[in-house]
Amino acid sequence: MADLAETLLALGRCEVVVGDLRRQGEQLPRAIEQAEARAQLARERVAEQRKRLAEAEAAHRVKERELQDAEGRRSKFQAQTAMVKTNTEYTTLLHEIDRAAELISDVETQILEALERVDESSQELRRIEAEERLQERTSLDEAEKLKKQLVEVSAALLDRESERLRCVSVLPGDTRGRYERVCRQGGLGTALVVGQSCARCHRDIPIHTTNQVRAGELHHCGNCGRILIIDEP
Repeated sequence: MADLAETLLALGRCEVVVGDLRRQGEQLPRAIEQAEARAQLARERVAEQRKRLAEAEAAHRVKERELQDAEGRRSKFQAQTAMVKTNTEYTTLLHEIDRAAELISDVETQILEALERVDESSQELRRIEAEERLQERTSLDEAEKLKKQLVEVSAALLDRESERLRCVSVLPGDTRGRYERVCRQGGLGTALVVGQSCARCHRDIPIHTTNQVRAGELHHCGNCGRILIIDEP
């Protein structure tokens, strides 16, 4: 009975560690995914600002071409004034020259505004690049650390699983069979008695059952079926 009690205690302690490692193994991939997503978001913010800058530069080029066209029209009308033969034609040309001059003035204002937008977008890009490069680097470093931690957790879990199976292999046949059935249903086959309740399903354990477990007897939780263990100094 003492040997069985020691085996069950070793098994229970092992399962506590196994349970913790399994939880870490489930949580770490999500944490890695979140860190990599933050890095990707940082890259996307930089790319979006670069797009805004490119659009501002393209808009500026469009206005520059409009200015060239307007100046070309004014030059053409000015050249025609030397060839007109009537006052009506001359007046018409002067009107066109004035319209071209107004358009040139408007476009020049728009060019200045476009240049301001280019400058603002360029400054914003530099600011975002500085911030997001740091965020990207920090997130990728975090992801790498988490990946290494996942490798370590996986290795530790393999070791603990091997230890758990060694403990299971020496259990009496009927006890081992019941333990394995419980494991297939709920993951782990033992449960510590903590504060007169099962630490797995949190159902109350009768005091006399607790005393019998403490004395080295084999008992199962009446609710979840796990082998009850008391881990005391």
